[in-house]
Amino acid sequence: MKSVYDTLDEKNRRRFAASLATVLPHGGVCYVAEVLGCAESTIYVGLNELDELEDGDPLEGRVRAEGAGRPQKPSPAPS
Repeated sequence: MKSVYDTLDEKNRRRFAASLATVLPHGGVCYVAEVLGCAESTIYVGLNELDELEDGDPLEGRVRAEGAGRPQKPSPAPS
């Protein structure tokens, strides 16, 4: 499991971990987070994304949501 998880990009890692947690009984999120070495909050975000997939993939073609990630460097002021 961990070897597959390590080959995925950020979006697919969240969704993979979330899909594993859904098939486990109570405590699945905690267990999967421990096995894969990710945060439980990552799995909860993945669970929300899996629920949204029923209406189409809101992140299609993207890894992060719009506006997520580091802010762009400001361009240097013209001299």
